[in-house]
Amino acid sequence: MQFAVALVNAEAKAQQEAIEVARQKAVEEASEEAKQESVEVAEQKGPIQCLTLIEIIQKHVGMPTFLDVFSLDVEGAELDEYLSIYFSQVDFGFIFAEQDGRSKKKRNRSTNLVRKQRIHIFRGQTV
Repeated sequence: MQFAVALVNAEAKAQQEAIEVARQKAVEEASEEAKQESVEVAEQKGPIQCLTLIEIIQKHVGMPTFLDVFSLDVEGAELDEYLSIYFSQVDFGFIFAEQDGRSKKKRNRSTNLVRKQRIHIFRGQTV
C-alpha cells in the first residue's frame, strides 16, 4: 500500500513539473511575442526625441535657476544624470532620487558628486 501511495505521489509530482515547464515555456513565448510587437511599433513610430534635464530647463525656465523639488528615478542611470547637471547654474531645494542598488561604485560616485554640491543626503527606506 505504501509503495502505491509513493508511486501516485511521484506521478503527481512529475505531472506538476511538466505543467510548470509548459507554463514557463508559454510565458517565454508570450514575452518574446510581446517584445517583437514592441520593436515593430517602435520601428513604425521612428526614433524618440529626448532632451536632457539642462535642455528642458534652458528651454522652459532659463538659467541660472532654483528648483524647489527635483525627483530623479532613471533606473540605475542616476550618476549619468548627475554628471549632466550644471550645478553652477541650477540649484535645488530637495532632490529625491533612487540610488543604484546594483553598483556600489556608481552609488558612491553619485553620493560624492552630490555632496560636493553641498546637497545633504538623507537615507531612507523604500516603500
